[in-house]
Amino acid sequence: MNSGNIKLLSLDDDKLYGRYLCQEHFSLESFMNCNKQKLTISAVPYNYNELKQNSTTNDINISPVTLSPSTPFNNLSLKSYTKSRTTESVELLFPSPSRSDTPKRKRINNLINMPSPVSKRNIFADTLIETPRKKILNKTIQKQKKILHNKITHISKLKNNISKFKKQNTLKNLMYDHKFPSCNSRAIVTMQLRNKRRPWTIEEKNLALSLFYKSPTSYNFLRLQRVNLPSPSTVRRWIGLSKYLPGFNKLFLSHLKRKFEFKTYKDKVCSVCFDEISIKELLEYSKNFDFIEGFEDLGRLGRTSKTANTALVFMARGVYTSWKIPIAYFLAHSAVNRDILKTLIIDVLQVLFDTGLFPKLIICDQGTNNQSALKLLNVSEDNPFFYVGEHKLFALFDTPHLLKSIRNNFIGNSFKKGDIIISFNDIVQTYNIDKRNQKSRALLKITDAHIRPNSFQKMSVKLAAQLLSHTMSSTIRTCISTKELKSETANNTADFVEFIDKLFDCLNSRTLYNSNPYNCALTNNSIVKDFLSKACDYFKNLVKLKNEKVTRPPCFNGFIQTINGVLQFFEEEKNNNIIFLLTNRLNQDVIENLFSIFRQRGGYNKNPTSKTLRTSFRSTCVFSLCQSKGTNCEEDNDIDDICVVYSDNDVIRSEIMNDSLSDVESVSSLPSIPSPEKLKVKAHTTEKNESITLEDCSVTYFSGYLAYKCIEKFNCEMCKKV
Repeated sequence: MNSGNIKLLSLDDDKLYGRYLCQEHFSLESFMNCNKQKLTISAVPYNYNELKQNSTTNDINISPVTLSPSTPFNNLSLKSYTKSRTTESVELLFPSPSRSDTPKRKRINNLINMPSPVSKRNIFADTLIETPRKKILNKTIQKQKKILHNKITHISKLKNNISKFKKQNTLKNLMYDHKFPSCNSRAIVTMQLRNKRRPWTIEEKNLALSLFYKSPTSYNFLRLQRVNLPSPSTVRRWIGLSKYLPGFNKLFLSHLKRKFEFKTYKDKVCSVCFDEISIKELLEYSKNFDFIEGFEDLGRLGRTSKTANTALVFMARGVYTSWKIPIAYFLAHSAVNRDILKTLIIDVLQVLFDTGLFPKLIICDQGTNNQSALKLLNVSEDNPFFYVGEHKLFALFDTPHLLKSIRNNFIGNSFKKGDIIISFNDIVQTYNIDKRNQKSRALLKITDAHIRPNSFQKMSVKLAAQLLSHTMSSTIRTCISTKELKSETANNTADFVEFIDKLFDCLNSRTLYNSNPYNCALTNNSIVKDFLSKACDYFKNLVKLKNEKVTRPPCFNGFIQTINGVLQFFEEEKNNNIIFLLTNRLNQDVIENLFSIFRQRGGYNKNPTSKTLRTSFRSTCVFSLCQSKGTNCEEDNDIDDICVVYSDNDVIRSEIMNDSLSDVESVSSLPSIPSPEKLKVKAHTTEKNESITLEDCSVTYFSGYLAYKCIEKFNCEMCKKV
């Protein structure tokens, strides 16, 4: 401002007067209009002139000045306050109230005390008058309000219906609200509309497993046609989710039941093989199961504190179809007790019956505990069967094991059948005669390992089949004809060897027809059936002579029980429209092959541990159920049955263990080759001064075989005349 500093201090409201400090002039009208609040008397400012006082006293000098509306702020005076304690004066500005009642002051007070105006709403309400027009308008307003409320309610209902419709018409609700013929038909539709993030449902898993088990080829074909199905690796993962332990696995058995749910009778008929494998005694902690592996574990029969060194494995194999699946395994300390073994056999068979399979036979070797367990089941040579509930099962011994036992008992000893003596020395002499030949040999496959086998070679069925073969029998007779073998028992030995060779062919048939009549399938009117019937009588009177002691090895009774079991089983199956039987499926080659798989895990492992056996058993079960390419199990085909086993304690089998089969086929298919007797007669008529030897017969045989093959290939008429 122009006239110095002016400080306005209100006794009641300082903010009211602070708005006007920056104005040039102050008027009462502007002051009254600044706020509608009621002003007090002391709130009106007064005008003072500037005074400079040099007084140091505490007295306050006030000079009142009349206030007029036109009086400017320039004429306002200041009150000066001085304190005695300070030498410097302090000027404070306060509005000084006026105590005189002047006409102007009265007018101001009247303005201040004016009543507050009434609100427009109250004034309008007081002055409202209900006219007919207003009544009509009010009714119209109320009616429109109701219509608006109804519209809002209807809109909210429509919104709720839309939200419900959206929820009800989802893909999941539509699929399950629709009436499908079956759960599988619904599952195959939902699989095609499946999002990758959504997991497979139980119905979809069951359908995929059923399709995969029904036909893996069709399953792969559907996936190639862009049908949305789980991959084979996913199916294998579902099967292998469960942890496999000694005993029975419920999840695995449920998959097994689903696999054979829609199979025919021929697909479900199976044999149960069981055998023991040696494992390493080792205790290992299992993190998954939180216990120590390596103790004796018999499944539901419990665990013991003994360390396990043997594993008993059960395996099922189709009799009329080529499938094989491990069922269960148990850990034991040494051989399983006969009472426990009997219980386990019945449990395994009952489990297979519950899954829908039809086990008809059990096959094992001639271990002492196996023989004792079968006796507890009331199995004998003449009655090779027992019952599990209402089901009849036949008990057979493994034919390759029986052949190996015959060879081992025959080495260095003699057999006697009535007055007939069969000597192993005749085979040794024949081998020595053939061994001296330089141009050609008749016994190409026979070595010292066949004649004098060590403890490991005695376990080989391959060597036994090559020794007791048609080739050996023919060579013995040739040596007799050439008078190189001068033994009284040579003919008997040749007949025995030929008998064993034919018996093994009859019990090892792989095809319905074969050039060797003894290697054909077992039918109602076949040579095989007649030969097997006579073979039982042959073994009944056969005994072993060792140091003038007469004994009867268990393998003789084992052959009788096996032959009777095969014949009786075939008679039972005729009622189910079975017209032929491949006897090669009635042995335990598959379980020996399974043991080779266990030993080949992580390289050659002669004695796997219990943990290694558990993991190998699990993977084999999964691959056997899936039947996928690249499976660990060898294919046990009808014709090419190759068993690769690397074992020190079990049977060793290699490429069609009956090597005599190839020899028989080659001989029987050569009708133009003369017999040793004819060769001998012909040689005497042409060259009377020379004697025929085994070597000459071998050269002649090879020449005739070579000529036959050339004629068969080139069909030359000139060669045929020569």
